[in-house]
Amino acid sequence: MAVAQEKLATDVIQTSAGELKITLVGHGSLFFTFGGKVFHIDPYSNVGDYSQLPKADVMLITHDHRGPPRSEGPECRSNPRNNRCFWPGYA
Repeated sequence: MAVAQEKLATDVIQTSAGELKITLVGHGSLFFTFGGKVFHIDPYSNVGDYSQLPKADVMLITHDHRGPPRSEGPECRSNPRNNRCFWPGYA
């Protein structure tokens, strides 16, 4: 279920290694942009239209939900079973 994408709130933090952008998608879902890479944390398709967001270089799922793995969330740039996409119980 995709939802209409509103402008997302983004914080920018200057670090010694460059700019870190933290964007809240909704609920507990967010993504970081740092060093030219995109890190999605706990993507949840009910709160964001992931077809309109940058694809993940790294995707972290911090906890499992009942039901099948997320099939409507963001795609990782690489195979979800490699070392860049992490799902509890799907290692």
